[in-house]
Amino acid sequence: MSVVLLLFVAFRLSAQQDTAHLLPSVTVSALSLRTTMPGERTERFDSTQLSTAQHQSLADLLSSQSGVYIKSYGLGSLATSSIRGGSASQTAILWNGLPIQSPMNGLSDLSLLPAIIADEVTMHYGSSGAQWGSGAVGGVLSIQNKMAQKGMGLRYNASTGSFGLQSHQAKMQWSNGRLSVVSKLFTSKAANDFSYISNPDLPAKKQTNAAFEQRGFLQEFYWVPSAKSQISVHVWRQFNHREIPPTTTQNKSLAQQTDHALRILLQAHRIYKKHVLQAKSAVFGETIDYQDEQIGVRALSGFKTYLLELEDKWQFHRGWQAQFGAQQTWYQASADGYNDTLQEVRSAVFGNLRYERNQFKIQLTARQEWQDGRAVPFMPGLGASYSIFKDLEVHAKLSRHYRLPTLNDRYWRPGGNLGLLPESGWGIEGGFRGLGYSLTAFHRLIDNWILWSVAEGQVYWSANNITAVRSRGVEQRFTYGKSWKSKHLRVITGYDWVRSTNEIALTRPKLAAGEQLIYTPVHRAFMSMDMGWKTTALLWTAQYTSSTKGINEGLPAILIHNARMSYGFQQRRWGGHCFFQVDNIFDVSYRVIERRPMPGRGYRLGAGLRI
Repeated sequence: MSVVLLLFVAFRLSAQQDTAHLLPSVTVSALSLRTTMPGERTERFDSTQLSTAQHQSLADLLSSQSGVYIKSYGLGSLATSSIRGGSASQTAILWNGLPIQSPMNGLSDLSLLPAIIADEVTMHYGSSGAQWGSGAVGGVLSIQNKMAQKGMGLRYNASTGSFGLQSHQAKMQWSNGRLSVVSKLFTSKAANDFSYISNPDLPAKKQTNAAFEQRGFLQEFYWVPSAKSQISVHVWRQFNHREIPPTTTQNKSLAQQTDHALRILLQAHRIYKKHVLQAKSAVFGETIDYQDEQIGVRALSGFKTYLLELEDKWQFHRGWQAQFGAQQTWYQASADGYNDTLQEVRSAVFGNLRYERNQFKIQLTARQEWQDGRAVPFMPGLGASYSIFKDLEVHAKLSRHYRLPTLNDRYWRPGGNLGLLPESGWGIEGGFRGLGYSLTAFHRLIDNWILWSVAEGQVYWSANNITAVRSRGVEQRFTYGKSWKSKHLRVITGYDWVRSTNEIALTRPKLAAGEQLIYTPVHRAFMSMDMGWKTTALLWTAQYTSSTKGINEGLPAILIHNARMSYGFQQRRWGGHCFFQVDNIFDVSYRVIERRPMPGRGYRLGAGLRI
């Protein structure tokens, strides 16, 4: 029904004519009307950063070149994010403006999101519930696709490396300015049989039952009926199979998991004299098949998400813009842990009022959602920025945030709790940026934090609103870039200090009031240095993570270095590159999740061609 409605809207948008002037701030390729809110800190990954990560996942990209803390279970295994001391389910993952995380557990596995899928990646830090809805508490990861430039092109990348790693990516695109076709294909696999040390007094062990395989494609079609309208269709199909290795306290594991995902998105927009109207419709589906023949378990689960969204941006006076929108979402999920197939309906209306004049920007945003007809907390937000000088800007933001309980939180048997309240609270941040340096301080309080624990008198884990969490910290970034003659140098550094503490004493799990949350480092720093001469480039990255507390044991601090050298060449109509990469240069033995070893030093060799 939603797809039919969008097709009708798209037809009407393409059929209507309007000869008035275009909004100067909007182009036909801008498919996301909700831009960055003033006062919000963002990190954008440009084409250079994305091109060097084409053979990797977004988890690898964020871990090496941002302040996002990636909680990884190992190469090819589950990887989730923690932003500003938040949980993994407090990060919203958007694909062309629509959320793709699972309604069952609120997560999206970043290791299953290949970097080649994205044409643009933006990390929005801080609470954005008024903009994007439930789950946008710690931050928002935005993945965008763009229409190809006029002409025809072909790219192919291949690489091989340690632990049986093989990876291939291809991108084909064609455009005549009115029609555009983009095809992306990817595949990767690895035996993942690296050696690790579990006990300094014993010989090294080899990782077993750890192979993974991933393959899929993204197919996109763009149609530009006029200079003021665009319609596009996106189809993302993906298959993943991975073995789940034993922990360092297990002798053997036969567990494995197969994931299938299909995401279809249809969107259209039309530019008028003072309006931009946009419509989107999508169907997202995922299935998970978990098996462990060692204990005779097979668990099937999956979900489907249907979305319909309409937005209108209106420039009604000089410097003033208003935006209004509505979103309707239908969820359907099934699992062995549910009594029956579940359905949920969420509705939302949202809007913002923005003023820009000279060096000053301010925006008021609001959102109201309903879950199965019941109103959830009203979400307001206010952000502003002011450029004092040409190279010095101050900014601040105040917003309310919330996260609705997931389907697992409410319906899983045993342990689900139908009486759960949404996690909610307020966040404030402020800082300045200029001359390549930025500093942002933030404070956030979340009440009714949902935590799975063993309550008194129970023998199983259950979901409850049993604590509150206070997060505060300081984020610093410094960027320096210089080009001269045939040389270039770019350095990006960052340091985050985050205190995210439990405010209510707990016994199971044992957490004292004021104690740092588990798997939440206080200190995190990173550095990325890209230098080159003519067609030769060297990229060096380093990431430091302070010690963290796990569920059963502590994890020591980590300092990991990676390096990549590449050489490019260009002929008349074609070109290419080759590269050599070393990960974990100093062969550090470490864990991100307790009892889950990470690989030591590894090598990767690859090449690419473009026409």
